[in-house]
Amino acid sequence: MIRLGTAMVLAAIAAAPVCAAGQESPAPLSVAHRVEMRAGGPQALLEFQNRSGRPVAAYAVRLVKRGENGKAVSVRTHAVSTNGLGVSLGRPSYQDRETWTETLALPEGPPVEVQLDLVLYEDGSFWGPNKSRQLERFQGLRDGARLEREAARRR
Repeated sequence: MIRLGTAMVLAAIAAAPVCAAGQESPAPLSVAHRVEMRAGGPQALLEFQNRSGRPVAAYAVRLVKRGENGKAVSVRTHAVSTNGLGVSLGRPSYQDRETWTETLALPEGPPVEVQLDLVLYEDGSFWGPNKSRQLERFQGLRDGARLEREAARRR
């Protein structure tokens, strides 16, 4: 009985996603941004590049607006998932060295800091502080898609 329990614990540890050690620079995704004024208001143009060497299934960035005292007065999270999570919709995972851009409205106006918060790889491992708690959301999407596939196979 003890052997089975130990084996189950070890299997659970091996299957659990792990965070990259230390999370040192450079981050697995480079993120550059600039703010442009457009007819609809200010917008942040985010430019990304996957520098991880692995397919990225999802990521999250935080947009932080600070007041005159330096404290955050507004924090928004922008989270993107791909079909690399196992869901049927969405674009394919972001491959190594792939670059892409996104444009986000800035209702709070400039200036804004853009912080990479989470990178989730296709294999389930991840990088980042995950302050926005998007990892749990992405894992739920992956688990739900897996359960749907399993249910469809049983029919």
